[in-house]
Amino acid sequence: MLFGSARSLLIATAPVVAYGLAEEKGLATLPTSLVVVGTALASLPAAFCMRHLGRRGGFMLGSLLGAAGGALCAQGVFSANLWLFAFGAFLFGIFGGFAQLYRFAATDVAKPDYRSRAISLVLAGGVVAAFVGPETAKIGRNLIASTPFAGGYLLMVGICLLSAAVLMSLDIPRQTRAEREGPRRPLGEILRQPVFIAATVAATVVQAAMTLLMTATPIAMQHVHHTFDDTALVIEWHIFAMFAPGFIAGSLVNRFGDVRMIHAGI
Repeated sequence: MLFGSARSLLIATAPVVAYGLAEEKGLATLPTSLVVVGTALASLPAAFCMRHLGRRGGFMLGSLLGAAGGALCAQGVFSANLWLFAFGAFLFGIFGGFAQLYRFAATDVAKPDYRSRAISLVLAGGVVAAFVGPETAKIGRNLIASTPFAGGYLLMVGICLLSAAVLMSLDIPRQTRAEREGPRRPLGEILRQPVFIAATVAATVVQAAMTLLMTATPIAMQHVHHTFDDTALVIEWHIFAMFAPGFIAGSLVNRFGDVRMIHAGI
């Protein structure tokens, strides 16, 4: 929920902020794109990191990287530096690579017949985040009168640090040496599976459509003179619709199967 709040705050504001900072307006979409790139690039390193640091250490590291990203975004706004702002967004995206593993941490402690529902409930934290992030962005927009939106990124730093504080209480036993070194399939074998290829292609298409929508909407709404409050409202309901099905998705997957549910989503 906390990660999602920080992410929705960034998604709602980054295109508008970058549009104001960029001399070449085509670069206005760069920071949001780098959030997605950072998450993708960090996914495997985050998993390897947790093998050595454990879930708690890895997740706390991710939160601290997110806080650093928020601080760089704020500094980028203060200094009117698009590239610093974009790098902060990329660093926050790396936090996302760690946060994507929250759902799997839930399966570490869930009983086998509850795992799909546990994953869905973790994702459902995004329902709260859908409203908390954009509303925080609205508060932060005018928090520092001389520099619009900078205050929102300072609040984002606070959210990430709060996430790290919550994670201090996490207690998931680390894998034993036997579990770490037990038999496992080679990565190449997994990548060649038709079901893996189909799932990856589907996820790519859906993520591309979602990123296009969330990146273009704030800029398009600004062009036709909607207020930022209106933009935040649209992003809120978009993100709500992304995560609200999480309350029932686990049950639906159990009943109809994951492939059918992917088709239904598309």
